[in-house]
Amino acid sequence: MTKTVKLEDVEPGSLFRYNDTIGFKTEYRDNDGTVKAYIIGSGETFCGGRYTDINELDVIPIDVEEVGKGLGMLKEILLVVAEIGANPRN
Repeated sequence: MTKTVKLEDVEPGSLFRYNDTIGFKTEYRDNDGTVKAYIIGSGETFCGGRYTDINELDVIPIDVEEVGKGLGMLKEILLVVAEIGANPRN
């Protein structure tokens, strides 16, 4: 199971996932203390589908370094698959 945290506890500058939305938390807050966050891809203000305190939303932090490592491994696998396809043993 993926670990969730409150949006308020996500590090500023970090990406997070909420349902099918990827967001970016800033270091800024509204005058009432509400976290300022934006949706990646559209640039719209993230409101979590509701108009109450988004600070308490359960979100999934995205570790960009881990994503980068995974993409690097995927690239290596695809290169090997392409090489095998170009040089079948049969």
